[in-house]
Amino acid sequence: MLSARRLSILTAAVWLATAPACSSSSGHSEEPSPTLVTVSPYTFGQGVVCGDFPGAWKSYVATLTDVTDPSRPFILASSNPVPCSMPVSFSWVVPGHEYVAEIDGYEQRDLVSFGGESSGSRHVIDPATGLEMSPRWQTTCGKTTEHAEAETTMAYLQRNVVVGDCRPLSEIKPGTSPTSLVLDLSTVRGALVCGQQPGQVSRFRVSPDDPALSALDADCDEQLTFSPLDPKKRYRFHIEGFESEASSPTWGTWCEGRTEAGVSLPTACDPLVTQGALQVDMPQLLASSPYACSPEDIVSYRALLLGYSLASEKRNCSSPVVFPGLEPTTYQVLIDAFDSSGRERLNAFCEGQVQPGQIVDVHCQIKAAEGVE
Repeated sequence: MLSARRLSILTAAVWLATAPACSSSSGHSEEPSPTLVTVSPYTFGQGVVCGDFPGAWKSYVATLTDVTDPSRPFILASSNPVPCSMPVSFSWVVPGHEYVAEIDGYEQRDLVSFGGESSGSRHVIDPATGLEMSPRWQTTCGKTTEHAEAETTMAYLQRNVVVGDCRPLSEIKPGTSPTSLVLDLSTVRGALVCGQQPGQVSRFRVSPDDPALSALDADCDEQLTFSPLDPKKRYRFHIEGFESEASSPTWGTWCEGRTEAGVSLPTACDPLVTQGALQVDMPQLLASSPYACSPEDIVSYRALLLGYSLASEKRNCSSPVVFPGLEPTTYQVLIDAFDSSGRERLNAFCEGQVQPGQIVDVHCQIKAAEGVE
């Protein structure tokens, strides 16, 4: 009997909600839509990483229970394990009956139901080892607990109803992977190639922003793993690319990633560039001076990159100015700052050494504008 129920479960990557029309060579006909109750991961998967990463959520099993008569709950056959991004629909449902769902989430993929695809078993095994697997996450939809009430889901004739009132997946056992980030340095090369010839990438230097992490030297196209890391935290890594025998980097860029507890995730990286940028951080500059960014003092300023005819428009004193696309060398910047009447109040002479792939803050010497006490 379980096999018959199990065979009626429809697993679909697309929603089978309302596509009643079909056609034949003799004309147009319509077939009734099926009566379905669907469990969708979009209603309970928030906050858990779904993807093909070590330690991430990869699959789940859904189990419906008919609770129309609370004194006699009737458990339906469970679904096969399905991918974490895929909804699963049940057709062994009765219009007018009420249902709740239980979800078991796994960090393994390619699991199979204990007893085979048509068994309806909630238990799963890893076919590679033959071992029964236990879920890492669980949750319920529409199921009232001693801590909170929930609303059940009613099936309607010829309609696909998505189970609602789901709680987010909750971790019930530790994962098998550390909280980590992976830097794949092959992703930053772009059109560059690895090698020892001029113009080729020989090695990398990876410097984390977080002072608790050590900088690392790496070969071209090497993968680096930083672990263990704090969960739910964003990390940035400065990447420098060197030619063979070079002591200074030819290229630079940044990689960034956000961690999730018990998951090993890749970082996102920009491609290597030879140029960098210079930044005038006016708010920081004023904060370390006798002046203030306020309606009664400094309200705006203009920055000029000396020798390159590059000048910013007059900018509010609370906003920085960035000069991008500069070759690595030392630059000078002249700053004029103004009050609300447009009167020049201060001048600053600044310098900064541009590095490939970096935004470098200038260092400035400030003085009162001529005629200002």
